[in-house]
Amino acid sequence: MGKISVVLPVMNEEEKIGQCLEVVVSQSLKPHEVIVVDGHSTDGTFEDPHIKQRRNDNNTKEVSKIE
Repeated sequence: MGKISVVLPVMNEEEKIGQCLEVVVSQSLKPHEVIVVDGHSTDGTFEDPHIKQRRNDNNTKEVSKIE
């Protein structure tokens, strides 16, 4: 079976991002990667402990790995 990638566009989803990520990674077909694309959130969206983040050249946060 091929690898599954999940892309989640988010903006100011601090209250929902943790639950969303838990649901995604608890599926019977586990994703190879989950990429969260941030629309310049001003809340704590990327403070979730599941997210390791990095910035690209466009100052956009991306998830590099979900633990």
